[in-house]
Amino acid sequence: MVPADRCAFASGGGIANAGDLTLTDSRVTGNLVGSPAITRSAFGAGINNGATGTLTVLDSVVSGNRAVVSPPNGCFTEGGGIEDFGTMTIQDSRITGNSSVVVSSVSSSIIGNDQEQNADAGGVDLAPSGAQEIAKRSRGTPRIAGRLLRRVRDFAAVAGAARIDAAAADAALKRLDVDPQGLDAMDRRFLACIAESYDGGPVGVETLAAALSEQRDVIEEVIEPYLIQQGLLQRTPRGRMLTGQGFRYLGLAMPKRAAEQLDLLANAEPADD
Repeated sequence: MVPADRCAFASGGGIANAGDLTLTDSRVTGNLVGSPAITRSAFGAGINNGATGTLTVLDSVVSGNRAVVSPPNGCFTEGGGIEDFGTMTIQDSRITGNSSVVVSSVSSSIIGNDQEQNADAGGVDLAPSGAQEIAKRSRGTPRIAGRLLRRVRDFAAVAGAARIDAAAADAALKRLDVDPQGLDAMDRRFLACIAESYDGGPVGVETLAAALSEQRDVIEEVIEPYLIQQGLLQRTPRGRMLTGQGFRYLGLAMPKRAAEQLDLLANAEPADD
């Protein structure tokens, strides 16, 4: 049993996880993250699973949790029940009655809030085929699914569409540069930089950060994990390298040198840099 009615600002009102956590036959309920009086973004009112976290929720209930912020200065809320930045498995559980709320604005619930409560599509009918199209490009992450749903909903509203089906979702996602594999413009720019500027690697993360004008932690925690999961990128002791699949994704032939490097480093430990 997770204690109810805890309050925190920013993230993880009930639980903030950065390691390995398994909840079995548990209840995470009545938690609050953020405050109407504080101008700050808030997410993960029930549970915040960080980029390094592995969360498993079994036979449990996550309910009645709220993420609340004051609206000025670009503040936002996400993940009234659970906000996931890492690896998450939910089985035989209920996530229901949670909300992410911007004070004096529109309240919206997270995707997958339970079979009892569907995603909020802002008054536009979300067809099952449209939901499936969004879900398959969401990397298995509720946070991304919620963000894509909101953007697709906006496109549908501008177009005057009353229903978001697979075709409408696909058209909107193409305009957002999210491909069927779930990769976006940032991912493709990262892969293209390694392929075209460094012959497929290996190249160190600090060099990539400078070349792309990105922070190292953004590369390591936001860009790379999904590319590695998809088999497009490999970490080696000498740096990052594109795999054969990565070159095929870009429509490029794999250089002989890159193939030889991958063969030599196939059994190497992951790089620290």
